[in-house]
Amino acid sequence: MWCALIPHAGAPEATAALALWALSFTPRVACEGGAVLLDTRGCTRLWGGARAMRARLAREAPGLGAARWAWGATGLAALARARAGVPDDAPLAPLPLHLLDAAAPHRVALGQVGCRTLGQLQALPRAGVARRWGQPLLDALDRLQGQQPEAYRWVQPPDTFAASLELATSVAAAPALVFAAQRLLGQLQGWLTARGLGAVALQLSWRHEGGPQRRPPDGDLHWGVGQPTRDAAHLGKLLAEHLARVRLRAPVAALTLRAPGVQPLVGANAQLWPQDPAQARLADTDWAPMLERLSARLGPQQVRLPVAVDDQRLSARHRWASALATTARPLPPPAHPEPAFVLPTPQPLAQPPRRLAGPQRLDDGWWAGAGCHEARDYWLAHDPELGLVWLYEAAGRWHLHGYF
Repeated sequence: MWCALIPHAGAPEATAALALWALSFTPRVACEGGAVLLDTRGCTRLWGGARAMRARLAREAPGLGAARWAWGATGLAALARARAGVPDDAPLAPLPLHLLDAAAPHRVALGQVGCRTLGQLQALPRAGVARRWGQPLLDALDRLQGQQPEAYRWVQPPDTFAASLELATSVAAAPALVFAAQRLLGQLQGWLTARGLGAVALQLSWRHEGGPQRRPPDGDLHWGVGQPTRDAAHLGKLLAEHLARVRLRAPVAALTLRAPGVQPLVGANAQLWPQDPAQARLADTDWAPMLERLSARLGPQQVRLPVAVDDQRLSARHRWASALATTARPLPPPAHPEPAFVLPTPQPLAQPPRRLAGPQRLDDGWWAGAGCHEARDYWLAHDPELGLVWLYEAAGRWHLHGYF
């Protein structure tokens, strides 16, 4: 099926912006006759079927600047229905001639012979139509009905993303900019989808109203995400958290969104276990968006995660890092059991518990400070009260140093 979108404003900029957003649905997007055509054949299953795809498009299109849209078996059929504002199942024959661009220049001459609808044009002798009005008119009529293939020049996304929007009314409060920025984020989502990328750093700039000599300097906001994403809704929530702390110098008249930081977006793993554990990422979890929103609200250094470090010292086996910057590769499991809790000062034991495994030799005397070179043999043992414990022998006595 084909879909035709007609923007509110007929300017080329509005059509180009709508086409950029449409790339999030299908790579086969074309600008034709002041409208945007989407060839969704072959990609509806990616959206859960044609019905689910139509529902999502109808839900998002109004906020991205689409005034009307319609579906059809061909691009020209969808375009004619969208221009006429009729339902998707409306017949084409009763529609007026001017809805077909190839027939619009001949509308007066065709009207003189009593031909005012697409159905009446179809009923005319083909030889006479070709002789009087040219073969291109018949070819367009055949493409409308699917009797000839359609050929369009598909929209190619630019190498970098930058989209601007003039606001219908000036905005004096920064949080209110989120509503207008959603249209720009929708275009960004389409651009990222077409390029196979995800955004990690974004910049929203705004221009204050007034003349160049009187208005305050332009402002901007930089924000990022922990893992590459193209989800416009999630990016909008993060933007709202950042704008809640911004105070504008003057009302804003225009917005510009840029994506200075992008990375290839790895597709989701459909297998139960990843082939490479190093590819298991924070973005694959359901709580990653929550961490990013908390980092935007509280600050990146206030939301941290433990990161494993390749160090034999148990006190240095982990470090705390910002949740947005946690990209360390997971370490292989240790060769010996390691306690979850280490005592600051080992406790001597009157009687050693039953040993289960060991010894595990640790060198360099990290427990005694820098410059001390001492080796200890650690054992895994079982205590009736503490359970599994970690102990060593020194000077003829056993010491409890950690437990599990």
